[in-house]
Order: sequence, then structure tokens, then C-alpha cells
Amino acid sequence: EWLTGSENVATSTLEFSGTVPPCAANPLQPTIECDDTQALLDPLWRSDPLPLEGQGTLYGPWTRIGDYECSTTPSHVAAINAWHAMTIQPPTVTFEPHDTWAITHLGTLPITDTTPQTTTVNLAGTTITLRATPITWTWTTSDGTTEQRTTPIRSYNNGGTPITFPPGQRRISMTLTTQWEGHYSLNAGTTWTQAPGIATTTNDPHWIHLYSPTPHLVDCDTHGNCSSGTTPPHGHTPTLTDPDGDGIDNHTIPNQDID
Repeated sequence: EWLTGSENVATSTLEFSGTVPPCAANPLQPTIECDDTQALLDPLWRSDPLPLEGQGTLYGPWTRIGDYECSTTPSHVAAINAWHAMTIQPPTVTFEPHDTWAITHLGTLPITDTTPQTTTVNLAGTTITLRATPITWTWTTSDGTTEQRTTPIRSYNNGGTPITFPPGQRRISMTLTTQWEGHYSLNAGTTWTQAPGIATTTNDPHWIHLYSPTPHLVDCDTHGNCSSGTTPPHGHTPTLTDPDGDGIDNHTIPNQDID
């Protein structure tokens, strides 16, 4: 049975027992009209648990606790403004297989934390939950190259596709710019409304040393044992990470001393 407090459905209180009945036959039309820049939001309903012992959890009748609203009503305007002011931390990044060096043609996999960030604010007596979700990840290098991903980079074990580089040994920085879409909730996360606008965060540059190995025949193994009986140059055999054979892995040299 429908119980209405007035003829104006938009301002009446509706209460009924059991499941929410279908409205296809006699739909309730909101009397609120929104303009082209606004969204019509459906009213909220609540069914509270009943304090009955030994009968499990039973719930009382459904009661409409909200009204139809346009997205520019005060609570939604406050939520949108709060989203625009929300502080979003740049995501953490883990590099595979190494965090300080990579082989140019094999590349590196920067695994980015994709967990949405949430916060709760109270504005004019209304508790608003904000949520920021990453949607794009753009990597810019000091070489001047840019690569944008619309899906997060997965690990090698999960079939991730690495970011690769042109050949040539060098030291570069990689900077991540992340775009976030926003949602807000006026009922503690039960329902979410998308907020307009995109937020952007930028991580601090991450330095990485690129190696560009080429195959060639050598006289000595990596332990310094030479078939000719000679001593390796500098006393060390060149390796992947120590191509000049001076006994120091190039990626361990500080930026200011890399030359």
C-alpha cells in the first residue's frame, strides 16, 4: 500500500512494507525539473533493522528519506566543490625488474598503485564521501619521449608490456602524471555520483640508467680468466652493468658524477 502525505509526490513521504514494488505500471514522476546543465538525482530510501530477538535480522518498512534533487542543490554543489579541493597523493610506483637501471630494448615496467583514494568531509551538516580513481598514466622522460597508458601496467608475471627506449647508454629521468576521475556520495558510499572535472597529480622524477648492450666476442670470462693468459683491461672484464670494465656498475654512480 502506498501512503502519501500530500498530492505532491516530490515532497510527500512514502512508506511501504516488503520489497520495493515495480513502478512500470504507474511510475512516480518527479515534479522537479532540472535544466540542461543539471542532473536529476533519484530520492534515497532506507529500511532500518528491527530490534527483534531470536528471529535473525529483520527489517522494517522502506521509507523515503530524500527527495528528487537537481545536481546543483546545495549538498551536491558542496560535494562538487569539495572534490575540486580534494588533496590527492601521487600513486606509489614499483619498477620491474630493477628500480635503477634497464636494458633499452627490454625496457622497464613501472607498476603503479591503482587503489582509489577516499576522504570524508562534513559541510553544513552533511557528511560527504569523496573518491578519486586513476584513469590514465602518462610517463614523460628527460629524452623528450611520452607514453600514455589507459590501463595500468602489469608485472612481468602478469603479462605486462614494458616501456622501451631507443638504443644508447645514458641516464634519464621518468616522470609520472596521473589523471583521476571523481565521485562523491551523500550516503556513506551506498550510491555514487560522478563529479565533473579531472584531477592531475605528478610524481617526483625517477632516475634510471639505460644500458644498450651489443654482442661481441671476448677473450675473458666474467671472473677475469682470459684464454690468452692476458689480464683484462683495468683488471676487470666488461659486464652488462659495467661495460667499461672499471669494476664499478655504471648505474651506481651518482647523477653528478655520471660523465
